[in-house]
Amino acid sequence: MALASISLRGLRNLDPTTIEFDRGANYLFGPNGAGKTNLLEAIHYLAIGRSFRRCPDAELLGFGRDLLVVSGTDESGERAEIRFDGREKRILRNNIPVEKLSEYFGWLPVVVLLLEDIELVRGAPGIRRSFLDTAIAKAEGGRRRTEDGRRNEERSYIALMGEYRRAGAQYNRLLEKGGERREQGGDELAAWEEELVRAGVPVYEARLAKAGGLLENAARHYERLAGHGAVFR
Repeated sequence: MALASISLRGLRNLDPTTIEFDRGANYLFGPNGAGKTNLLEAIHYLAIGRSFRRCPDAELLGFGRDLLVVSGTDESGERAEIRFDGREKRILRNNIPVEKLSEYFGWLPVVVLLLEDIELVRGAPGIRRSFLDTAIAKAEGGRRRTEDGRRNEERSYIALMGEYRRAGAQYNRLLEKGGERREQGGDELAAWEEELVRAGVPVYEARLAKAGGLLENAARHYERLAGHGAVFR
């Protein structure tokens, strides 16, 4: 669903305001420093729960402000709100408190295109894996709750990724011990290797399924633009 409106106050240099969006394309015009990027940041913050600038919430508070409030509604009437008072962040979805960011993430799908995104093409494979992980989490985020707002207990992709990363971190710590300590901890290393495989299989399967769909879309768009088909390996 598309964002229908956003209300904000206390965010960087933006005055308190409410903006209603057109169902089609929306364009922002203004001089340098007017706050165009800050408004885009507010939309991302509302959708994801954090800034695309990867800064702490405290940096979002405008100078002399003691409260940040960003709220909005999508086309279906789904409503969300984030409040930050400089110490504590409070998140609401349809007036229901959200305890974990992983339960909120992706309710409103957004994609930010930045200059540094060229690294998706020329950067390390880990950057592309991270991009794919984020895309999967966003795609399922809006389906994590039932109609009455209660949590869907089915394990989310974010939860699967959390298990996989924890197992990987522990396994790597054991590997870094090396030498005699590694030999003494062989049983422990084998146990974490087994856990790493167990946690990694559903992550691999989810990545593979989503990558297939992305490749199909990429091939279709490439053929429309280039006039001939593409082969992905």
